[in-house]
Amino acid sequence: MRVSGIDIGTNTILMVIADKNGSEYTVIDDYNSIARLGEGVNKTSLINHDAILRAKNILLEYKSEIDSYKVDQVRAVATSAMRDALNRNEVAAELSDYLGTRIEIISGEEEARLSFAGAVETEDESALIDIGGGSTEIICGKKNRIEYVKSMNIGVVRLSERYLNNSHPYLKTDFSEIITEIQNHFNLYGRNILPPNVFACAGTPTTIAAVILGLQTFDYKKIHGFELNYDTVNLILQKFISVPLDYLVDVWKIHPKRADVIACGTLILLEFMKKFHIDSVTVSAKGLRYGVMKSIL
Repeated sequence: MRVSGIDIGTNTILMVIADKNGSEYTVIDDYNSIARLGEGVNKTSLINHDAILRAKNILLEYKSEIDSYKVDQVRAVATSAMRDALNRNEVAAELSDYLGTRIEIISGEEEARLSFAGAVETEDESALIDIGGGSTEIICGKKNRIEYVKSMNIGVVRLSERYLNNSHPYLKTDFSEIITEIQNHFNLYGRNILPPNVFACAGTPTTIAAVILGLQTFDYKKIHGFELNYDTVNLILQKFISVPLDYLVDVWKIHPKRADVIACGTLILLEFMKKFHIDSVTVSAKGLRYGVMKSIL
């Protein structure tokens, strides 16, 4: 059976297509696009026309790939931007028509569980941080059992739009309020100690890894499983803050709609590591779309 899992997030729209082989799966293709669907949602509580148009164009391309690969079953989920938007039902229905598959708007807790299933491949007790555009999830679990989960409204797009004005390079003082908000959310987590195996997924950790490795294009084999230590994350944050936006895009090859929020994402990761005394995290290039795909299988 050939299946597809689609993650319609606040910043990105991701899709994986895979074949089932007994109890295992083989990835056929993996797609990454940026629609910034959540643009302005934090301020207006509405998904705007331009964002919908960007999402439509991406989903039309994905529909073409689904048809070309003769996919048997598709599951598509939408996360923080759709959860928050007052016009979520209308937008979900409209985008579902373009994709040819009903789009489910899932809760933050369901998002966390699916992300853990997709990103964490070890059977040992582990923790995962999933840094999204509108929300961030922290999950603890072992194999298929989730022991603790928390979804927080501190995504990279949300924080950037609320506190920053895109005037790169930034001043360190620009981030004082952001740090306070992140810390306030983490202080409500309910646990002070996490399992020894800690993973990080989504665009922030994969982008940090790509920059450290000096990659000009995304390389799954080099990024997946890459270790990020605290000192390196702290150092790269200072670089993200201090260089012009054009430098991030032209020299480090960060997508323009990732470059303007990467500082906030890196700050979330750094504060997470600081709060829970974590020396290093393992980057997972998988995540929610893989969990969605596995839920079909």
